[in-house]
Amino acid sequence: MEQNTFKSLLSRLSFDNILPAFKAIYQKLRPDLFEQTDWNIYRDIYQALRTREADTSQYSILIFERWEDASYPGSNCCVGYEEGDNYDYRAIGGYPFLSEILGMEITISNGITLTPQELAAGLLWEITYAQRNGWADLDTEHLTFGYLLSRFSFDDILPDFKHLYQKNALDSFRNADWEAYRKVYQNLQSHEISETRYVLYLASRWEGCSPMIDMNCSVYDKDADEIFQPMATYDSWSEILGMKIIIEHDIIITPQELTAGLFWKSPITDGCHSP
Repeated sequence: MEQNTFKSLLSRLSFDNILPAFKAIYQKLRPDLFEQTDWNIYRDIYQALRTREADTSQYSILIFERWEDASYPGSNCCVGYEEGDNYDYRAIGGYPFLSEILGMEITISNGITLTPQELAAGLLWEITYAQRNGWADLDTEHLTFGYLLSRFSFDDILPDFKHLYQKNALDSFRNADWEAYRKVYQNLQSHEISETRYVLYLASRWEGCSPMIDMNCSVYDKDADEIFQPMATYDSWSEILGMKIIIEHDIIITPQELTAGLFWKSPITDGCHSP
């Protein structure tokens, strides 16, 4: 019997077969984008997946809930494996090897009923996060603050930067010197970048958050598998610019918002927000 995989679903179902189910998920989870969505973007992605080769993987796709019933984005499914004392679970959208996703066996929890069309639509939803959040043209495999600075000018991120400023430091917002921030931003764009074993881990958006307390954006030690310190207290700017960025799977954020947030609570600007 053929294994139940994303690839096997793709071989049996056309995009038109799954489009009603895909639209139902889309309207439920992102109603703010539904009316202006170009469905042909997703058609092209689906068609490309149908011709892509599938690779074997130690991971399986695990489905816990229907997509419409998920308590937050990504909570209803993941990729994972268990082998003795070793195990790992990751969001499908954050798994970097698409060919392996196509070949993973799919396991659906007892009591969860999904038609093949709904299952294929849900998996397409998971792997197309970038298309809904402005990430499609960026190299997310090598995502760093330095890379974002190379892609976006200060004017590109200024509306989102002002939003954070007004939300988190209203008293000083009225007297903010935007040109001073522009100079800091442009200096960062030409700053040297160093390699490091640390990564930046974003656990939540910045609105209403104090990084020194909530540590929504932290320097994470990959070797020790633990948070090292808040980004706002890390003193090597060249290393911050070179750290790969890991975004928690349930966060919806555009690349401009991410760049503005990193700039907002970076050590070089943190002291400038005071009245």
